[in-house]
Amino acid sequence: MMPSCNVALVEADVDYERLIDDAVRRIRPMLPEHMVAECRDIVEDELAQMLAARVDE
Repeated sequence: MMPSCNVALVEADVDYERLIDDAVRRIRPMLPEHMVAECRDIVEDELAQMLAARVDE
């Protein structure tokens, strides 16, 4: 994940690890062919893209 995204999450007072863990638990059943680490990578990538889009606004 991009460092600027981590900064944005800290500034927004978001529990980054908990947010990622919750999202992984939710998508894992939909992606049974993926390992947990792969699901985590997917979630982190999506979150980085969402935060980057917000910064660009």
